[in-house]
Amino acid sequence: MIMKIFYAFLWQEFFVPLTWFYNFVGVSIGAKIMPEWNDLANSISGTPQTDENVTLANNVYPGDS
Repeated sequence: MIMKIFYAFLWQEFFVPLTWFYNFVGVSIGAKIMPEWNDLANSISGTPQTDENVTLANNVYPGDS
């Protein structure tokens, strides 16, 4: 859970004051890394993710496409 909450706060709009980080390239990198990050967090916790959309990082939140 700590890994996932850290990742959520990192990408929360300007929670971390790194203005160079929140551009198209930075957000695209974050979107590409999200499935692997979630897989790693799930494997550490041992709790399986049952929602395929979250696993694939597809339609997870409004406007994510």
